[in-house]
Amino acid sequence: MPNLDVIAILRSQLKEAKATVDRLHHAVQALERLGRRERSRASNLSAAGRRRIAEAQKARWKKLKLVKK
Repeated sequence: MPNLDVIAILRSQLKEAKATVDRLHHAVQALERLGRRERSRASNLSAAGRRRIAEAQKARWKKLKLVKK
């Protein structure tokens, strides 16, 4: 019966298409994971430490501005 052959061919093609879709789904998931950035850990720097760093940077900027003038 030729009708059964067509059905078998269609089922085979359907199985291949599902496998292709599954591979594409996995590829998309892998690419999405690459684009994500993990949340960085919290800084253990104290407020006083941040203040000292900020003051030192401001001093560097001030020094740079004086040199440019």
